[in-house]
Amino acid sequence: MPDVQGLFYDVFVGVVGRLDLRTTFVQLTEHPMLVEGLVVNQSPGPSAKVHPRSELTVQVWHPPAQVTKTRPAHRLLASPPGATARLALSCPEST
Repeated sequence: MPDVQGLFYDVFVGVVGRLDLRTTFVQLTEHPMLVEGLVVNQSPGPSAKVHPRSELTVQVWHPPAQVTKTRPAHRLLASPPGATARLALSCPEST
């Protein structure tokens, strides 16, 4: 498993798309800005041995959007075919 932490979403999809993995995305920002997300964590971790169709879970962070009463922010996390996405209300750990 390559280390995908620190990759933006489009780069992540290019790397992992060739590995034939089932990917679950955990969105960390409740009301994300409409920009490309950043992968901040992954499971299994880097260097783990994986087989085709194995499960990969990544946490994706976006900067928070400015939410207004007239136009709420929309979620932007396009998932490749076969992937699932879910929302987690937490912040990435800073190093």
